Amino acid sequence: MKLRGLGPYLVLLLPAVALVLFADRFPSPMPVHWDLAGRPNGYFPRTPVAMAFPLLLLGGILLLLDGIVAGGARTGPPAMTEAVRRMLAPIRWIIALTAVPAAFAPLWGPTPVLVAAGAMLVVIVVQVVRAPRMAPATGEGWRGVLYVNPADPRLVVPKRSGLGWTFNFARPSAWVLLTVLLLPLCVLCSWTYISKRVKEFHISLMLMTSACVGVFVALDFVLFYIFWEAMLVPMFLLIAVWGGPERRYASLKFFLYTLAGSTLLLVAMVAFYIAGGTFSIPELSTKTYPFGFQCWAFLAMAIAFAIKVPMFPFHTWLP
Repeated sequence: MKLRGLGPYLVLLLPAVALVLFADRFPSPMPVHWDLAGRPNGYFPRTPVAMAFPLLLLGGILLLLDGIVAGGARTGPPAMTEAVRRMLAPIRWIIALTAVPAAFAPLWGPTPVLVAAGAMLVVIVVQVVRAPRMAPATGEGWRGVLYVNPADPRLVVPKRSGLGWTFNFARPSAWVLLTVLLLPLCVLCSWTYISKRVKEFHISLMLMTSACVGVFVALDFVLFYIFWEAMLVPMFLLIAVWGGPERRYASLKFFLYTLAGSTLLLVAMVAFYIAGGTFSIPELSTKTYPFGFQCWAFLAMAIAFAIKVPMFPFHTWLP
């Protein structure tokens, strides 16, 4: 990364130093959430991690943007890489500058943060509108806006619009990466909500993520089904222990729904084994099946997936 690319990271150091110098001026507990009238209605203990959290979050966003550009530069044309880099340059700076009001929100209140967020939104919209339009990507593998090409070994490919990059969703590593990226987001979203059995909550979250990764990398139907069912236990605990007011009812309903869906999935798996003579997913994908068989198998598996997601009309188990 060139020296000019380090500018936003250097800007993040300024509020970090200021936090160290003025840490004793922060109230304890610190206000971290405000109502529409500007009155604080959420607090958090004054700890080094809590004070540095806005800086860590914004720094992580900068690293993510730079990682996207660096990864895409290996697969996309240089002109597109440079166009994306120029588009993101002002956005990176406004993100870094937002760190100052975000870090000192417990002292200054929410107004500076809202002003900075509004400025960030304006900059993002302007940069996206001003971005040059590249030649659309062509070739096999495009399914609407998704790129699914098993013959392409690349994980990251140029977007169909010609500007930016997307994943090759035929590669299991793309699904694994997206799943793993969701884990820190879940932790951040539950940062102030989960106050009891925090360790057990994160263990359940890790187990569920691990099972999801197993589902995406399994090449055997039996192994796929094991990981699929393994997700049931941590999901049941997350709903029953840390859910809303009707969590017990929701967890019981979730168990019954997923039991029905798992049964349908098991029936479809056995049907594929009878028709194809193997549980190997790559081998089964090379065989041909009667149209009626495809319809019934798809319906059974689609219902099982829709229940676990959940999707309408199988979402009523949600609390």
